[in-house]
Amino acid sequence: MSSGAIILAAGSAEGGRDLRPLICVGGRPMIRRIADTLAELPVSPVVVVTGSRQEAVQKCLSGFNARFVFNRRYASTDMLASLKLGLQALDRPGCKRVLVIPSDLPLVSVNTISLLLQADGEAVIPSYNGQRGHPIVLSAAAAAKIEGFEGEGGLREAINTLTEPLVIPVQDRAVLMDVNSRKAYNELAEYEAVMSGSAQLHLKCDFSLAVNKAVIDGDTILLLNMVDCTGSLQTASDCVGISYSKAWRQIKALERELNSTLVTSAAGGSGGGGTRLSEAAKFLVESYQNMLAYGKNVSKVMFDAFFSNEIVKKIQNQG
Repeated sequence: MSSGAIILAAGSAEGGRDLRPLICVGGRPMIRRIADTLAELPVSPVVVVTGSRQEAVQKCLSGFNARFVFNRRYASTDMLASLKLGLQALDRPGCKRVLVIPSDLPLVSVNTISLLLQADGEAVIPSYNGQRGHPIVLSAAAAAKIEGFEGEGGLREAINTLTEPLVIPVQDRAVLMDVNSRKAYNELAEYEAVMSGSAQLHLKCDFSLAVNKAVIDGDTILLLNMVDCTGSLQTASDCVGISYSKAWRQIKALERELNSTLVTSAAGGSGGGGTRLSEAAKFLVESYQNMLAYGKNVSKVMFDAFFSNEIVKKIQNQG
């Protein structure tokens, strides 16, 4: 059965400052985590509905096969309007089921989504401890009904007009973990640390490069990446969770030690304003990422050789 997916990333009417798809969790923007999860599943096509931060969202998904649809009225419309645009962009005759996921729900597992896609219902909704969550899966018939819905109440009311939804209990707390507050983000970050295996002795591979007193590590590269995606040092620092002044000092210190320009700022004009990475910075980011990918493979072989599961259990059980 052919299944497509829609990622709702149009943002909100809050002055264009809705950063949620771009906020980083575990070293990746939330929307990139969702895309990486979908890449492990048999879903195609994937439609991403953008609005606020359109260009930044597209850059964050560089290399991911998706169709992008821009909701020009994102500042005055709700999630239902974005979903309708996404449904219109799907290849409906060949798409029997549609996964719908908000862009601030980054930790739902591959297994959970696979379970939802396999369930047979007009609308399939996950629940955790009796509470309904996201993502949802719609049949082709349900998608057509929602696309034609013109009543009040938004997406929730549109779903209520369908045949009784099939609610699937799952052991995945992440179906409830959308990011709508700082507290919710902190809980999400803690959950990601546990689910990534951080509670057990494991290999955490990162490399630090040094030039005099300046250090380049994974956090530095993430900041530069987000500058490249967002075109703004202020936005990039918000996304990675540090102050603008700290980000500025960090980059300027690195520029001094490297004797090279890493970011350039431009006033508005025909080319637009904002902050951009220099060619030197792009070379730095690319080379670091290539080194990290190679280093992870080598380091895993070393870790497995010296820290087998039996040894890890002995170490952690010694108290």
